[in-house]
Amino acid sequence: MLIVQQVQQLLSACQPSDGTVKWIRHQGVFLALYFVVGIAAYGKLEGWGWMDSSYFMMVTATTVGYGDFAPTHPLSRLFTCFYSILGITIVLSAIAPLVEIARAAREAVEVAILWVVECIAGVKDDTDVDMSLSPAESNQKINYPLRYLRAMIGPFMSLIIGFVIGIWTLEYSWINALYWSVVTMTTVGYGDLLPLTVLEKSIALVYLPVAVTLLADCLGEIKDVSVRRRIRETDYVKQVDTLLLDECNGDPEETLTEAEFLISVLKAYELVDDATLTVIRQHFFHLTRHREWKVSDARVLDARMVFDELVHGKRIVQRTADDEVGGYRGWPKARSGGVQVVDLEADDGGFEEWMEMFWLPAVLDTGESKSRWASRRTSRPPPEQSTSMDKHPVRLSQGASSSFNFEDAEGPQETTSSGVLSRSRPDRAGGSMDAGGGLPRWTQNLRKPPRSRRDNML
Repeated sequence: MLIVQQVQQLLSACQPSDGTVKWIRHQGVFLALYFVVGIAAYGKLEGWGWMDSSYFMMVTATTVGYGDFAPTHPLSRLFTCFYSILGITIVLSAIAPLVEIARAAREAVEVAILWVVECIAGVKDDTDVDMSLSPAESNQKINYPLRYLRAMIGPFMSLIIGFVIGIWTLEYSWINALYWSVVTMTTVGYGDLLPLTVLEKSIALVYLPVAVTLLADCLGEIKDVSVRRRIRETDYVKQVDTLLLDECNGDPEETLTEAEFLISVLKAYELVDDATLTVIRQHFFHLTRHREWKVSDARVLDARMVFDELVHGKRIVQRTADDEVGGYRGWPKARSGGVQVVDLEADDGGFEEWMEMFWLPAVLDTGESKSRWASRRTSRPPPEQSTSMDKHPVRLSQGASSSFNFEDAEGPQETTSSGVLSRSRPDRAGGSMDAGGGLPRWTQNLRKPPRSRRDNML
């Protein structure tokens, strides 16, 4: 099952998306300009053709440096001093879509290899975190050699691809093909074995950046595994006094919270610095700016604040009679671009309607809830569409027209105030479903904050 999911991710990575259009408008334009200007410059100063110039720029940008092409004109060398630095930045950042496809392929191969290793050798890397275990016991369940092996899958794939290119395209012996692949991937670039024809250089234009990037990713992953291992193996019990002393700042009554402990560990291993933490806090303060807070309040982001932010950003707009009806349970669909429509002129500003029509379906359509309710949503016929949808927002009290009136085969039937039959059953939080609108009672905590927070809003 995991292999199928990885293959699906690989196919989705190959499909054009909004990110592809954005790449063409930004990195793609710079990449094209980089080659166009370079081809014109080296063609004028060195007399190279377009393929030789492109090949030289790619070999330079990936730092492979075979040495078969080198500038000889003084102006060409001066141009290369600046253009090589620019090329490393542009090329390695612009090939992101190609690298993403290679990474998706690597992850698919990784899942297949781990499945084979687990089935044959019974070796498994346990990534589940059990809070009932001690840190030392959890660390013993992790197979670090297997994790280092997983990090090396990318370069191994690159090595095989280079070996095949050396055998079938460059027509090397198997030793020379392996030798050329390693020398190229590691950017050693001795220059004794080289692509010569137009076809060989064209293949090198694609293979060089992918091979170099996969090796760089491998080195970064090995470093990350090592840092995570050091964090897991650190005995913070022996550092308990030092941890609190670092927070005291002369105050003997100071305490150390879990968040402060997490930050101190991240800073100790240079995974984050003070400037980055400040920027992250600024982002969260900006997210929660639509509510008045006291200095002593712990800021939280809730559904009401999300609604206010979406309204402020014009991602929720006033519903009109022209909006297309036929969304979930017969409600209006979101407009193009994901713009949601509600009655902003309602007493609550459209918040209750937004909760029913967009937010709660999105919450229930994530994780296990998606598969849990998918059959119910597809098996039942849509309700009769309201003729007054353009005038009045959908209310929870409308009973049968509410999106969360989940009929269940089990449980007693109850009659609502409107005469509609519904069934009550336990919800995920252990309560029951509201009889009238079918909305779980646990969602009331989403719809209005606690009293102390409501007072701060007034």
